[in-house]
Amino acid sequence: METIKFLGNLIDRVCKFEKMLPSSKKFLQEMVMGILGSKSTIVANISRFLDEKTKIKHTEKRLLRQLQSKEIPWKNLHQRLTELASYEIGENSVIAFDPGDITKDYAKKMEKLYPVHDGSKNCIRLGYEEFAVEAIKWLQIDGKYEKFHIPLHQHISNALCYDNERQNGQIIKAIKSVAYYLNGKGIWTFDRGHDRPAIINGGLFDTGIKWILRAKYFTRKVLS
Repeated sequence: METIKFLGNLIDRVCKFEKMLPSSKKFLQEMVMGILGSKSTIVANISRFLDEKTKIKHTEKRLLRQLQSKEIPWKNLHQRLTELASYEIGENSVIAFDPGDITKDYAKKMEKLYPVHDGSKNCIRLGYEEFAVEAIKWLQIDGKYEKFHIPLHQHISNALCYDNERQNGQIIKAIKSVAYYLNGKGIWTFDRGHDRPAIINGGLFDTGIKWILRAKYFTRKVLS
């Protein structure tokens, strides 16, 4: 009961400035509860956890239909979540920028599958590019420090998606969308491959963020 009350308050905070139907808010609460309970973002697993008095396939169809609802302002809620998460960020918190990929070798009915680079296997596979930003926060619990990941931004795209643009543009967009709410807090970390002039000039210097970048030693020159 306490968990449901907490989730209800959380959804109210996220939707505070949006005009939404009670059914839409209830759906968001169900999804969050299902993700936490099933420890999965797969709709079938969420449906099993919700354990409604109907067949799982009917619950799954309902959730999929509501996920595509135009009555829910997804973009605004995404920004609101970033805003709320930014309150938990300290001056020297680590902000990890970690783009990657989601590959689906055996999927045949997923929408807009397209060849993307698989960074772990260094090959081309069907899937999507992922652009993610999260903060790392250490909390002392029972005398021990534990690490928590605070998601700040996530966007999935590829060349077939309606909002697709070049990778550099996606990276700069992710940096700017999060930096706007952090207001200078945190220290960003970037792995190799993000020392491109388009990113440094368009995303790192222009936003005024504090950052650490691992450059390609043999192919870059540092001027002091």
